[in-house]
Amino acid sequence: MAATFVDAGAGFLTVSTSAACAPVAPATVNADDILIIHTFYGGNSVAPNTPTGYTLLSGPHDVSTPGTNGRVWVFGKRADGSEDGAAADMGVQAVTTPRRARIYRFTGAALGTIANVVKTFSFSTGTTAAVNDEGVTTTFRDSLACQLVAVADDNAIGAFTGMSGGTWAEATAEFTSSTGTPDTCMQLQTAAIPVIGTINGGSFTMSAADPWGVVGFEILPLASGAVIASAGASTLPAASAAKASSGAAIVSAGASTLPTG
Repeated sequence: MAATFVDAGAGFLTVSTSAACAPVAPATVNADDILIIHTFYGGNSVAPNTPTGYTLLSGPHDVSTPGTNGRVWVFGKRADGSEDGAAADMGVQAVTTPRRARIYRFTGAALGTIANVVKTFSFSTGTTAAVNDEGVTTTFRDSLACQLVAVADDNAIGAFTGMSGGTWAEATAEFTSSTGTPDTCMQLQTAAIPVIGTINGGSFTMSAADPWGVVGFEILPLASGAVIASAGASTLPAASAAKASSGAAIVSAGASTLPTG
């Protein structure tokens, strides 16, 4: 069974030279949930700090013209259950360009290190009214394919259509704001992929042509107790290990065997 999106914290934006970019997690976070921070900074003169406990998973990615429309980063962590409504401090950057971020929560993901469970990252960008999806090729059955969409304007955006290999759905309403320059739209789309394969070829046409960037990735499934371990790892955190008493084990480089399914 695929991992599932549960909820999101509020979209966060600051243009203050003295305020930290500090998005908050959803009000309830359970141990072993996956938290993903979608970060979109205007310009290219500053970068976010990696919040305590999080790992940089992807980025920076230039949204269209470097230095004009901003850059995107993705951070993630496996929750320990103490993150209910907690802010992820990304530091103070003394610029007036908008710094935005939002935290998304997922459940039902495989157990193991965040970088081995949330993976297969890629990025595309454009300046057309049509925002194209970023194809995701899954590496395990029942993976959850994801799209993080950033637009340098406050356009409304819906789910991609016209793709093959699955169906994109908007996970929650997009975060938009007209504060700062440029404006902001940030969105998450997901698609459960029951067999190993590729979802690609979708698009959504906005009301105007604006710079956009899309990050694609997958979240591996729990798969009845699957454990995704890092290279050479022999142990898991206690909370994760307690849930992994049965089912498949999936191990990265260094493993002697892999499941055939």
